[in-house]
Amino acid sequence: MNHQGENDARKAYEVGQELKDRVSRNLRNIENHSSYYGDKKIEFLGLMDNLWKHVEFYPLKLDKTITDPLEAMVETLKTTEIPPEEENLKNFFQDFEKVYTFLSTDKSYEDNLNPFMFCLSDALVGYLSILERYKLIDTSSLQHFLNNQDHWVLIFHYIFGKFPSPVGIPSLYLNYDFESGLKESALTEEIHGLLKLLDEDNWLKMEQIYLVIQLQLNTPPAHPALGFGSKIEKDWNKFKSIFFRPSDIYHIGSTFEEMFNYHTEAKIEELATYIRKHNFIQNRADVLSHLKLLHSMTLFLIKYQMKHSTTEIISSLKQKPFYQQMRVLDKSIKVLSDVLKVAYYKYGEMLQIEGNDIALSHLLSENYLTGMSNIKKESHYEQNAGEYASTTYEKDHGYVIFPRL
Repeated sequence: MNHQGENDARKAYEVGQELKDRVSRNLRNIENHSSYYGDKKIEFLGLMDNLWKHVEFYPLKLDKTITDPLEAMVETLKTTEIPPEEENLKNFFQDFEKVYTFLSTDKSYEDNLNPFMFCLSDALVGYLSILERYKLIDTSSLQHFLNNQDHWVLIFHYIFGKFPSPVGIPSLYLNYDFESGLKESALTEEIHGLLKLLDEDNWLKMEQIYLVIQLQLNTPPAHPALGFGSKIEKDWNKFKSIFFRPSDIYHIGSTFEEMFNYHTEAKIEELATYIRKHNFIQNRADVLSHLKLLHSMTLFLIKYQMKHSTTEIISSLKQKPFYQQMRVLDKSIKVLSDVLKVAYYKYGEMLQIEGNDIALSHLLSENYLTGMSNIKKESHYEQNAGEYASTTYEKDHGYVIFPRL
């Protein structure tokens, strides 16, 4: 076998191993609990069989005229009953929805829904990332699939399964920015290629839902002695209503635009005024959590506004009395986030050096969305519009939204 043949054989072996470790194992874990479904077991296994048809293209059936394994794998992909082309990726997503619907509509499975869904999403996103990494599907087809309709929800299920506990100071402050955190995290390295294919609108959708989950799980401080009482709770609930409706936001098919039928500039000003008005100097975990959530809400609205508004509306923000104070707050939160990341990483290194397996195991049991630590990097309020908004927007308007002093 020549050098090229050896490389191809190695790649084919790697693909097979990844399929086994990241796809087959997760699907079998779900099937192994089919006894939960009682008289619906046959129906459930039938739905799972449909998923298997999409991902089970090994062991390879080698054609006698084909000599290298990778070529055989590609040929198998082309000739299989359901090849991974764009139209069939849509069928793939529909079969995923059928399994999701089956699991979510019967209350008897409620206790196991999240573990099963995370296991399922790990398998399906693992499959897509293998296709992307080894170029087993046209990149433009995969990109169009991920950004079409609500197919991005596959990625979100995977992300939430990887980082399921966005509660408390570590989770909130280690994650300064949702998108960059995911793109830089070592824990999401296997899907970095897929993340690069998502467009800006779908990043906003994922960030919005992740923020909604944080808002639902983190309650504001309610300590009258510290100045936090019913007024703050009322304002807090009003701000929360900006980000989600009473209806089920997680339902596949919800659209981002339906949730933003308001004037975002006014909401940004309300949030900023609220932050400036209240005294957040108390060193309390609940107060710090509240402040970080308000900061995240404000920055998200600015991102959305930069995506959908005119230059006049954006530039007007710089004239607001809260602008400089929000810049200072943003910079402070970024510095704190970076310092915490350094401490988090160094603590892990120290535990490894000391051989403290118990403490290290406890540390590793909590997955935090962190990204990279870069204290010298500018905060959101100091970045150019091109770094904060789309490249097209920068070319069209060419100005800085948050200039340095």
